[in-house]
Amino acid sequence: MSVCQGEIEVKQNTTLIISVIQSMDDNFKLKFKNVRKLSTQEYKEKSKYPFDLLELLVDTSINDHLQSLTEGTTVNELGLKKPSLWKAYTSRHHKGLLLVKGCFTVDGETYWASQCLYSYSLSPSKTNIGTLDMVDYQRLRWATIGYHHDWDTKVVCLKYLKRLIEKLAEILGFYNFVAEAGIINYYHMNSTLSGHTYHSELNKDAPLFSISFGQSALFLLGGLTKEEDPSIIKLESGDFLIMSRESRLCYHGVPRILKSEKQTWLSCDSHGRTLSYLNNNRMNVNVRQVNFY
Repeated sequence: MSVCQGEIEVKQNTTLIISVIQSMDDNFKLKFKNVRKLSTQEYKEKSKYPFDLLELLVDTSINDHLQSLTEGTTVNELGLKKPSLWKAYTSRHHKGLLLVKGCFTVDGETYWASQCLYSYSLSPSKTNIGTLDMVDYQRLRWATIGYHHDWDTKVVCLKYLKRLIEKLAEILGFYNFVAEAGIINYYHMNSTLSGHTYHSELNKDAPLFSISFGQSALFLLGGLTKEEDPSIIKLESGDFLIMSRESRLCYHGVPRILKSEKQTWLSCDSHGRTLSYLNNNRMNVNVRQVNFY
Protein backbone atom coordinates (compact mmCIF):
# COMPACT_ATOMS: atom_id res chain seq x y z
CA MET A 1 0.00 0.00 0.00
CA SER A 2 1.38 3.42 -0.97
CA VAL A 3 1.74 6.36 1.40
CA CYS A 4 -1.03 8.20 -0.44
CA GLN A 5 -3.46 5.28 -0.07
CA GLY A 6 -2.62 5.07 3.63
CA GLU A 7 -3.31 8.77 4.10
CA ILE A 8 -6.65 8.44 2.29
CA GLU A 9 -7.72 5.50 4.47
CA VAL A 10 -6.72 7.35 7.65
CA LYS A 11 -8.69 10.41 6.55
CA GLN A 12 -11.73 8.27 5.68
CA ASN A 13 -11.60 6.46 9.02
CA THR A 14 -11.14 9.74 10.89
CA THR A 15 -14.11 11.26 9.05
CA LEU A 16 -16.24 8.20 9.90
CA ILE A 17 -15.26 8.39 13.60
CA ILE A 18 -16.03 12.13 13.75
CA SER A 19 -19.39 11.54 12.03
CA VAL A 20 -20.33 8.81 14.54
CA ILE A 21 -19.31 11.00 17.50
CA GLN A 22 -21.30 13.96 16.17
CA SER A 23 -24.43 11.83 15.69
CA MET A 24 -24.05 10.47 19.23
CA ASP A 25 -23.55 13.96 20.63
CA ASP A 26 -26.60 15.42 18.93
CA ASN A 27 -29.46 12.95 19.00
CA PHE A 28 -31.58 15.89 20.13
CA LYS A 29 -30.87 17.84 16.93
CA LEU A 30 -31.47 14.75 14.78
CA LYS A 31 -34.96 14.13 16.18
CA PHE A 32 -35.64 17.89 16.06
CA LYS A 33 -34.96 17.86 12.29
CA ASN A 34 -37.06 14.72 11.74
CA VAL A 35 -40.07 16.21 13.51
CA ARG A 36 -39.56 19.58 11.83
CA LYS A 37 -39.80 18.16 8.30
CA LEU A 38 -42.85 16.03 9.09
CA SER A 39 -45.85 16.96 6.94
CA THR A 40 -49.23 17.69 8.51
CA GLN A 41 -50.74 14.71 6.68
CA GLU A 42 -47.99 12.38 7.97
CA TYR A 43 -48.59 13.60 11.49
CA LYS A 44 -52.31 12.82 11.22
CA GLU A 45 -51.68 9.33 9.87
CA LYS A 46 -50.42 7.42 12.87
CA SER A 47 -48.95 4.62 10.73
CA LYS A 48 -46.49 7.11 9.25
CA TYR A 49 -45.17 8.54 12.53
CA PRO A 50 -41.34 8.67 12.39
CA PHE A 51 -41.43 8.96 16.17
CA ASP A 52 -43.54 8.02 19.18
CA LEU A 53 -45.38 10.51 21.35
CA LEU A 54 -44.38 10.14 24.99
CA GLU A 55 -46.65 7.84 26.96
CA LEU A 56 -48.11 9.97 29.73
CA LEU A 57 -49.49 8.24 32.82
CA VAL A 58 -52.24 9.50 35.09
CA ASP A 59 -50.61 10.64 38.31
CA THR A 60 -52.87 8.97 40.86
CA SER A 61 -51.36 10.59 43.95
CA ILE A 62 -51.62 14.16 42.66
CA ASN A 63 -55.12 13.62 41.28
CA ASP A 64 -56.20 12.23 44.65
CA HIS A 65 -54.71 15.34 46.23
CA LEU A 66 -56.61 17.61 43.82
CA GLN A 67 -59.84 15.78 44.55
CA SER A 68 -59.32 16.30 48.28
CA LEU A 69 -59.02 20.09 48.07
CA THR A 70 -61.97 21.97 49.49
CA GLU A 71 -64.37 23.86 47.26
CA GLY A 72 -63.18 27.01 49.00
CA THR A 73 -59.79 26.94 47.29
CA THR A 74 -59.43 30.47 45.90
CA VAL A 75 -59.05 30.07 42.14
CA ASN A 76 -62.05 31.73 40.47
CA GLU A 77 -60.58 35.23 40.31
CA LEU A 78 -57.47 33.78 38.64
CA GLY A 79 -59.48 32.23 35.82
CA LEU A 80 -58.98 28.67 37.06
CA LYS A 81 -61.42 25.79 37.33
CA LYS A 82 -61.85 23.92 40.60
CA PRO A 83 -58.73 21.78 41.16
CA SER A 84 -60.91 18.68 41.41
CA LEU A 85 -61.59 19.10 37.67
CA TRP A 86 -57.89 19.18 36.71
CA LYS A 87 -56.08 16.13 35.37
CA ALA A 88 -52.39 15.50 36.14
CA TYR A 89 -50.06 13.27 34.12
CA THR A 90 -46.50 12.12 34.68
CA SER A 91 -43.92 10.02 32.83
CA ARG A 92 -41.81 7.02 33.81
CA HIS A 93 -39.11 8.26 31.43
CA HIS A 94 -38.64 11.74 32.89
CA LYS A 95 -38.66 11.98 36.67
CA GLY A 96 -40.08 15.24 37.93
CA LEU A 97 -42.10 15.97 34.77
CA LEU A 98 -45.75 16.84 35.38
CA LEU A 99 -48.36 17.86 32.82
CA VAL A 100 -51.67 19.28 34.08
CA LYS A 101 -54.68 19.71 31.79
CA GLY A 102 -58.04 21.40 32.31
CA CYS A 103 -56.84 24.14 34.71
CA PHE A 104 -58.37 27.18 33.02
CA THR A 105 -61.89 28.36 32.42
CA VAL A 106 -62.63 29.62 28.89
CA ASP A 107 -62.62 33.21 30.17
CA GLY A 108 -59.46 32.61 32.19
CA GLU A 109 -57.53 31.13 29.29
CA THR A 110 -58.50 34.02 27.03
CA TYR A 111 -57.67 36.60 29.71
CA TRP A 112 -54.16 35.26 30.39
CA ALA A 113 -53.42 34.92 26.68
CA SER A 114 -54.48 38.56 26.26
CA GLN A 115 -52.17 39.61 29.11
CA CYS A 116 -49.24 37.78 27.50
CA LEU A 117 -49.91 39.48 24.19
CA TYR A 118 -50.83 43.02 25.27
CA SER A 119 -49.36 43.57 28.73
CA TYR A 120 -46.22 41.46 29.21
CA SER A 121 -44.82 42.26 25.76
CA LEU A 122 -44.75 46.01 26.44
CA SER A 123 -42.39 48.25 28.42
CA PRO A 124 -40.68 47.60 30.81
CA SER A 125 -40.43 44.08 29.33
CA LYS A 126 -37.49 43.47 27.00
CA THR A 127 -38.22 41.78 23.66
CA ASN A 128 -36.31 40.56 20.62
CA ILE A 129 -37.09 43.92 18.96
CA GLY A 130 -36.37 46.16 21.96
CA THR A 131 -38.69 47.78 24.50
CA LEU A 132 -42.15 48.28 23.00
CA ASP A 133 -44.98 50.74 23.55
CA MET A 134 -47.16 49.01 20.94
CA VAL A 135 -47.38 45.30 20.05
CA ASP A 136 -45.66 44.33 16.80
CA TYR A 137 -47.49 41.06 16.05
CA GLN A 138 -45.40 40.07 13.06
CA ARG A 139 -41.90 40.56 14.48
CA LEU A 140 -42.47 39.75 18.16
CA ARG A 141 -40.76 36.47 19.13
CA TRP A 142 -40.02 36.74 22.87
CA ALA A 143 -40.37 39.00 25.88
CA THR A 144 -38.56 38.68 29.21
CA ILE A 145 -40.17 39.63 32.52
CA GLY A 146 -39.03 39.71 36.13
CA TYR A 147 -35.35 39.66 37.07
CA HIS A 148 -34.32 39.82 33.44
CA HIS A 149 -35.32 43.50 33.50
CA ASP A 150 -32.75 44.65 36.01
CA TRP A 151 -30.66 41.97 37.67
CA ASP A 152 -28.52 44.44 39.65
CA THR A 153 -31.36 46.26 41.40
CA LYS A 154 -33.45 43.07 41.62
CA VAL A 155 -36.58 44.61 40.10
CA VAL A 156 -39.31 41.98 39.91
CA CYS A 157 -42.13 42.91 37.54
CA LEU A 158 -44.28 39.82 36.97
CA LYS A 159 -47.47 41.73 37.80
CA TYR A 160 -50.58 39.57 38.28
CA LEU A 161 -48.87 36.59 36.61
CA LYS A 162 -46.80 36.03 39.76
CA ARG A 163 -49.96 35.39 41.77
CA LEU A 164 -51.28 32.92 39.16
CA ILE A 165 -48.08 30.84 38.99
CA GLU A 166 -47.59 30.75 42.75
CA LYS A 167 -51.21 29.66 43.26
CA LEU A 168 -50.79 26.87 40.70
CA ALA A 169 -47.55 25.83 42.40
CA GLU A 170 -49.20 25.81 45.83
CA ILE A 171 -52.14 23.69 44.66
CA LEU A 172 -49.77 21.14 43.13
CA GLY A 173 -47.62 20.89 46.26
CA PHE A 174 -44.72 23.22 45.39
CA TYR A 175 -45.41 25.33 48.46
CA ASN A 176 -42.24 27.44 48.63
CA PHE A 177 -41.96 28.41 44.97
CA VAL A 178 -41.38 32.14 44.33
CA ALA A 179 -42.02 33.39 40.78
CA GLU A 180 -39.18 35.77 39.90
CA ALA A 181 -38.19 35.55 36.24
CA GLY A 182 -39.93 34.58 33.05
CA ILE A 183 -39.92 34.58 29.29
CA ILE A 184 -42.86 34.51 26.89
CA ASN A 185 -42.26 32.95 23.47
CA TYR A 186 -44.49 33.95 20.55
CA TYR A 187 -44.77 31.43 17.69
CA HIS A 188 -46.09 31.64 14.13
CA MET A 189 -47.19 28.38 12.53
CA ASN A 190 -43.73 27.92 10.98
CA SER A 191 -41.75 28.89 14.11
CA THR A 192 -39.40 26.65 16.07
CA LEU A 193 -37.41 26.87 19.31
CA SER A 194 -34.09 25.02 19.28
CA GLY A 195 -32.85 22.81 22.10
CA HIS A 196 -31.75 24.65 25.24
CA THR A 197 -31.66 24.52 29.05
CA TYR A 198 -32.28 27.06 31.82
CA HIS A 199 -29.21 27.13 34.05
CA SER A 200 -28.52 30.83 34.75
CA GLU A 201 -30.57 30.92 37.95
CA LEU A 202 -28.79 30.71 41.30
CA ASN A 203 -31.41 28.22 42.45
CA LYS A 204 -31.44 25.34 39.98
CA ASP A 205 -33.45 23.09 42.31
CA ALA A 206 -36.69 25.08 42.07
CA PRO A 207 -39.07 23.78 39.36
CA LEU A 208 -39.75 25.39 36.00
CA PHE A 209 -43.39 26.27 35.20
CA SER A 210 -44.74 26.63 31.68
CA ILE A 211 -48.21 27.46 30.26
CA SER A 212 -49.30 27.17 26.61
CA PHE A 213 -51.91 29.30 24.83
CA GLY A 214 -53.26 29.12 21.27
CA GLN A 215 -52.14 26.56 18.71
CA SER A 216 -50.60 23.20 19.70
CA ALA A 217 -46.91 22.30 19.74
CA LEU A 218 -44.72 19.21 19.64
CA PHE A 219 -42.38 19.62 22.61
CA LEU A 220 -39.08 17.74 22.79
CA LEU A 221 -37.69 16.82 26.20
CA GLY A 222 -34.26 15.19 26.29
CA GLY A 223 -31.68 14.58 28.99
CA LEU A 224 -28.80 16.45 30.61
CA THR A 225 -26.81 16.14 27.36
CA LYS A 226 -27.81 16.28 23.70
CA GLU A 227 -26.60 12.70 23.33
CA GLU A 228 -29.76 11.40 25.01
CA ASP A 229 -32.67 10.66 22.68
CA PRO A 230 -35.53 13.09 23.45
CA SER A 231 -39.18 12.27 24.03
CA ILE A 232 -42.02 14.15 22.35
CA ILE A 233 -45.05 15.58 24.10
CA LYS A 234 -47.98 17.27 22.39
CA LEU A 235 -48.82 20.49 24.26
CA GLU A 236 -52.23 22.09 23.79
CA SER A 237 -53.74 25.42 24.76
CA GLY A 238 -54.20 25.74 28.52
CA ASP A 239 -51.70 22.97 29.35
CA PHE A 240 -49.56 23.57 32.44
CA LEU A 241 -46.16 21.84 32.37
CA ILE A 242 -43.84 21.50 35.38
CA MET A 243 -40.22 20.40 35.04
CA SER A 244 -38.80 19.58 38.48
CA ARG A 245 -36.11 17.33 39.99
CA GLU A 246 -34.24 15.41 37.25
CA SER A 247 -36.16 17.00 34.37
CA ARG A 248 -35.43 20.59 35.52
CA LEU A 249 -32.08 20.92 33.71
CA CYS A 250 -32.87 18.72 30.70
CA TYR A 251 -32.59 19.93 27.11
CA HIS A 252 -35.93 20.88 25.60
CA GLY A 253 -37.25 22.61 22.49
CA VAL A 254 -40.16 23.03 20.06
CA PRO A 255 -39.58 21.72 16.52
CA ARG A 256 -43.15 22.01 15.29
CA ILE A 257 -46.36 24.04 15.74
CA LEU A 258 -49.60 22.24 14.87
CA LYS A 259 -53.07 23.52 14.09
CA SER A 260 -55.17 22.99 17.21
CA GLU A 261 -57.84 20.32 16.93
CA LYS A 262 -60.11 22.15 19.38
CA GLN A 263 -60.57 25.75 20.49
CA THR A 264 -60.57 26.20 24.26
CA TRP A 265 -60.51 30.00 24.29
CA LEU A 266 -63.41 32.39 23.73
CA SER A 267 -64.98 32.39 20.28
CA CYS A 268 -66.62 35.82 20.60
CA ASP A 269 -64.72 38.95 19.62
CA SER A 270 -64.76 40.77 22.97
CA HIS A 271 -60.98 40.40 23.24
CA GLY A 272 -60.28 41.84 19.78
CA ARG A 273 -56.89 40.95 18.30
CA THR A 274 -56.23 38.26 20.94
CA LEU A 275 -58.65 35.81 19.33
CA SER A 276 -57.28 36.41 15.85
CA TYR A 277 -53.76 35.89 17.19
CA LEU A 278 -54.62 32.67 19.05
CA ASN A 279 -56.29 31.24 15.94
CA ASN A 280 -53.02 31.51 14.02
CA ASN A 281 -50.25 31.54 16.63
CA ARG A 282 -49.00 30.00 19.85
CA MET A 283 -47.76 31.62 23.05
CA ASN A 284 -45.86 29.98 25.88
CA VAL A 285 -45.07 31.62 29.21
CA ASN A 286 -42.21 30.13 31.21
CA VAL A 287 -41.63 31.19 34.84
CA ARG A 288 -38.72 30.33 37.15
CA GLN A 289 -37.41 31.04 40.64
CA VAL A 290 -33.97 32.68 40.74
CA ASN A 291 -32.84 32.77 44.37
CA PHE A 292 -32.71 30.55 47.44
CA TYR A 293 -34.99 31.40 50.38
